[in-house]
Amino acid sequence: MGCYTYKMNDKTHWVAITSFCNNNCLFCLDGKHKSNIFLSDFQIKKNILEGINNNCSRIVLSGGEASISPNFKEYIKYSKLVGYKHIQTITNGRMFSNELFLDECICAGLDEITFSIHSHRKDIFEQITNSTMSYKQTYKGLINALSKKIIVSCDIVLNKLNIDEIDKTIAFLIKIGLREFDIMQLMPFGSAWKNWDMLYYDIEKKKDKINSAIALCKNNNVVVFTNKIPYNILDNNYDQIQNPQKLYDEIRGRSEQIIERLNSDSFLECYPKRCKYCFLKDLCQFIIDSFKKCNKEEKKLNTKDTIIFSKMDNYYHNKSKIKIIDYYNLKFKNIPFCIMPKHLREKISFEDLTYDKKNFDLMYCTQIFINHIKVKPIKCKDCFYNYKCKGISVLKAKKSGFNQLKPE
Repeated sequence: MGCYTYKMNDKTHWVAITSFCNNNCLFCLDGKHKSNIFLSDFQIKKNILEGINNNCSRIVLSGGEASISPNFKEYIKYSKLVGYKHIQTITNGRMFSNELFLDECICAGLDEITFSIHSHRKDIFEQITNSTMSYKQTYKGLINALSKKIIVSCDIVLNKLNIDEIDKTIAFLIKIGLREFDIMQLMPFGSAWKNWDMLYYDIEKKKDKINSAIALCKNNNVVVFTNKIPYNILDNNYDQIQNPQKLYDEIRGRSEQIIERLNSDSFLECYPKRCKYCFLKDLCQFIIDSFKKCNKEEKKLNTKDTIIFSKMDNYYHNKSKIKIIDYYNLKFKNIPFCIMPKHLREKISFEDLTYDKKNFDLMYCTQIFINHIKVKPIKCKDCFYNYKCKGISVLKAKKSGFNQLKPE
């Protein structure tokens, strides 16, 4: 068993083999679309080959529950045959309780198994999966996998039922032998929205629980990632802020649905009722606004301003020798008041990000947003300037934290 450190330049292709599943999780993203229908063999192989044509080196076979497909092993072999270097499946793990089946999948070319495990307690586990016997089979599958020469990781979706004991769950899994975790925030989609009252929790109030769980992983030299956890929650573990480039994959996976909805003038069914609960809300709003403005003449983004921000941010954080006088006659755009000398604050202007093309391009729009994400810690809520200040670059926060910000 080993760990795999995900690299952003590892281009990944996702293929859903089926929407059918042998669990019925309360927060399943595919909850509204579940069926007992498998895609045709031709269609699945066509989808697998599409990733190779797009220069992807990794493939994730998912579902529903991919492992229950009668042709699952064949799709692993086919993925290896057409040229994928790394083959992963995301699973509830129940099928892997059969060790012979697991061995056959590994022989076919499976490189990594990511188990969805959301509690160490049988009662909570099976309340979440809504399936009896799931606890015993999943943990047997996990123990089987940990005994093999294969990468094993774990997804944990935070929710009201498991958040108070998340540190105990991770400690239990570390003791079993797991060395890689992806801690994920609940999203208001699929079955989760149907069960929202049962699952929703105030993440700011549980901030210490999340940071404690991350610290536990670090203290045990365990690989840990976060997924869709708000940036401001992680001020004590700023290096665990999700790489914003992963937003590109989020939109790419929904691109056809988003374009279809934009053209129908209705956008996604979750908008705007669920936005306040969603990690993607700001990106979605920017996409909508950009789409509406795309046929109008828009002023292009001022690259010079972006460069100025970068230099000023560098000046105040790294104490470089650049002299303030060099910038004295310039205007400063979207820079936090607290990192500027008081005599220069009147030169700060705050502007919203705008789309700079006449024709709408969803992926270009997404990349612009990613390049200009600004973030603030929770402590900024009480600052006099909070209502207009946008914070600092998310990449700067991920690298150096929020200590440079001194709310007033």
